[in-house]
Amino acid sequence: IGIRPMLYDDWTVVPNQWACIIGRPGVMKSPAVTAALKPFSRLEAKAALAFQSEKKIWDTEADEREMRAAARKQQMGKLLRESPAADVSHLRAPHEQEPSLRRYKAVDSSYQALGELLRHNSNGVLVHRDEIMSLLRSLDREDNAEARGFYLTGWNGADNYVFDRIGRGAN
Repeated sequence: IGIRPMLYDDWTVVPNQWACIIGRPGVMKSPAVTAALKPFSRLEAKAALAFQSEKKIWDTEADEREMRAAARKQQMGKLLRESPAADVSHLRAPHEQEPSLRRYKAVDSSYQALGELLRHNSNGVLVHRDEIMSLLRSLDREDNAEARGFYLTGWNGADNYVFDRIGRGAN
């Protein structure tokens, strides 16, 4: 969602919410944060139930998907052997995507893992850090220049950050 504050301009502002609670130890910051994050916990619990249901159906239908794919492939082969120019577009597999868990919040993640979370959750996630100074100090270190670039690029919610690395994959 974006806001275009100027009538004849394509300048777009993506609304984001940033919050920081500051106080000395013992001034009851944690209960306030817990209360503020409660709606996210409810959303995540609801999403987990939906994911479990969708994943169970996906797993149950695995054999059927494989058999349908094999039958389509066999039928395509038959049609193409008879006529190499035959139209087999109606036999292409429908795009089916394995269900993924909708995430609403990340607490302690590397910037790479956060990038992966954002790739699967295009509406964004809340990044919650209990100690903002630990994040800021870590970003200030020279060996975290990539993380700093990631956070600076993504702070406004409108810019893209593309990871082009080979990795082991997510759990």
